[in-house]
Amino acid sequence: MTSFIIAPYKSRGGRCMIPSLRPESELRIDPDEYKKSLGEQWAEIAFDDQSPYVALSWGLLVSQKGARIHGVLDKDLQTVSLDTPYEEFFLWHRSVIPSHYVLFLFNDSQFEDMELTSETTLEELRRFCGDPFGE
Repeated sequence: MTSFIIAPYKSRGGRCMIPSLRPESELRIDPDEYKKSLGEQWAEIAFDDQSPYVALSWGLLVSQKGARIHGVLDKDLQTVSLDTPYEEFFLWHRSVIPSHYVLFLFNDSQFEDMELTSETTLEELRRFCGDPFGE
């Protein structure tokens, strides 16, 4: 299954999927604060039970058609992944992470990445990811 990942490092040709090869970063996302912010942004969010494998797990209702996207905050407290691209989420995530942290978006089955900045647009993200729901 493909995941779309937001991290404070580039994909590095897929090598970043191996935790020991990830570059160092001081970014740490507080799971409780992130959960609160997610709930404020998406009223239809459903949080999963606690897991020893991830810091936070959720499902977002993202379409009139009932489509849900599953997301997780990794135990490293800096990597967030979604099972389907959701451009509005990517922009939101960039807005809640302090701007001095560089963030990259990449697909775990591709070797390309895109830097997320305060200037990144929805259209740029749609070109990078595609628009799976056709909305």
